[in-house]
Amino acid sequence: MKTMMRNAIRGLLPAVLAAGLCCRAAEPGEWAVRDATIRFVVGLTRAPSHPSAGFFVKLPDGGSLPGPFPETLAFDEAGNPLTSAVLWHAKEIGCAVVFAAPKEGKTAVLYVRGAKKLATWTPASGLTPSAIRCEVNGTSAKAAAQKLSRLGSVDAKTHFHNQAWSAGTWQGESVPMAVCEWKPGGNAIYLLAHTEVTAPGPTWVAPMIRSGAMEIVIDGKPVPLSKKNEKQGGLGGEVNLTAGLHRVELFGFSPRGQAVGPMMFTWRTSKTTMEELGGPRASDLRYPGTSMYETA
Repeated sequence: MKTMMRNAIRGLLPAVLAAGLCCRAAEPGEWAVRDATIRFVVGLTRAPSHPSAGFFVKLPDGGSLPGPFPETLAFDEAGNPLTSAVLWHAKEIGCAVVFAAPKEGKTAVLYVRGAKKLATWTPASGLTPSAIRCEVNGTSAKAAAQKLSRLGSVDAKTHFHNQAWSAGTWQGESVPMAVCEWKPGGNAIYLLAHTEVTAPGPTWVAPMIRSGAMEIVIDGKPVPLSKKNEKQGGLGGEVNLTAGLHRVELFGFSPRGQAVGPMMFTWRTSKTTMEELGGPRASDLRYPGTSMYETA
């Protein structure tokens, strides 16, 4: 949807993690973390769109990572420590890790040692990971999506990946803040993202869904949804956003059973134009003279 992408560029910029990370076991040599049992050299193929977004990598496990829980410690090429944290972990599927972008260099080294509990990501870390999608199959319950947002240990039916450079697609266009088609048997989805607001002020945010339901949480506060009209984006809520980064969390679920995607997060800022909203409605349509869509 071209209008959505134009509006994203002018209004809310998704702050994304670099993708295409290449992970391999490190060669022998002096280790910066002596009690680590395994380390990985991570090739950094592109820079994050925002410095604090950092990098995301999925470390394989299958019993190879130390326990009871893996603790990660990241370093740049010069041996300087980098902030790192775990998002999710399951022995069957691996460990989702975010770490700060090094000031220079094209690789980072991740050491892993055993710990009594997971050191999971928090906003206080200074990292702003985006856009990371986590879903659990076989359920479409709201509670399952909420559980994913608490991070930490998950079961083998859970999947997580970096959504930043592989966004959902709608009508042939790449949409950065979207979740893809639903799986057979249902699934519950949690998307953690950060957006950089360049057009501060009152902002109308709205889920665009074919079926199922989406809840939007911005900076830890749920956005109450109300129906303004029957247009696309007419069911939403207004938030007053300041310039800079804001945490956006999306919860996708289906209270009535299996849903058919996609689900998208749309918005309208104070600078969104009539053209970006699809132009004026013809006289024979409902709400004549107003914008075709409420959000883009």
